[in-house]
Amino acid sequence: MKLRKFTVKEFRSIWDSNAIEVDDKVTCLVGKNESGKTALLHALYRTN
Repeated sequence: MKLRKFTVKEFRSIWDSNAIEVDDKVTCLVGKNESGKTALLHALYRTN
């Protein structure tokens, strides 16, 4: 099973994200400081 798309709502600093599509070739997550990168990864981890 592969993750193709996900949405995060009401988790830590993320109130409502747009649908995030994941490409097979994605290897990094880039963004400004305090933009929610780690919160996004924690949300994905908690689904496991």
